[in-house]
Amino acid sequence: MIRKISSSLAAGAVVALAVTGCSGSAETAQPGDHGGISAPRPSPQDAAVAYYTAETAGDWDAYCELMSVPRRKLLMEVYDESDVPVPAEPTPEDCAKSMAKDRARPKGTGHTYQVVGEVSEVPESMDHPPGVGVWVMKEYTLDGERGRTLEAVLMVQDGDKWLVDNEADNPRADEPTTSRRLVAILS
Repeated sequence: MIRKISSSLAAGAVVALAVTGCSGSAETAQPGDHGGISAPRPSPQDAAVAYYTAETAGDWDAYCELMSVPRRKLLMEVYDESDVPVPAEPTPEDCAKSMAKDRARPKGTGHTYQVVGEVSEVPESMDHPPGVGVWVMKEYTLDGERGRTLEAVLMVQDGDKWLVDNEADNPRADEPTTSRRLVAILS
């Protein structure tokens, strides 16, 4: 299974779908009311691509909405250079404010993201809840050279949303995208 999206596309539309799903008019919509039609729920693959698309676009609000609370806390501890303590359970707004101030967008141009391989169940570990693992191939151009990395991404479900809880760079993008390897990296 391969899904591909260019960061130059309308990132907001992808992120909005991944975060909220579809809905009707704000004036007439009721909770759970989708005109008798079930709203499509974003898949973990769609949410993973939306996460990277938001990061590339510098859309820190959407980027932080697509993270679990522990992931937000970790990134704020790593990137926030202020003397203000990181909240125990940072909100997406706390995270976005921190990222906008202290985090640079990924280098390079022409970023594309595609999910490769199958989704794999990842068991609970000491540091992370159970979820599913997704391989995301990131391709870009930097200093005139085309580059790519393979990311192992742990997605956890929060209600009807899929959130990034962990990610691990795998610079050997030519290696097989097996479920066994994915689970080993994320566990």
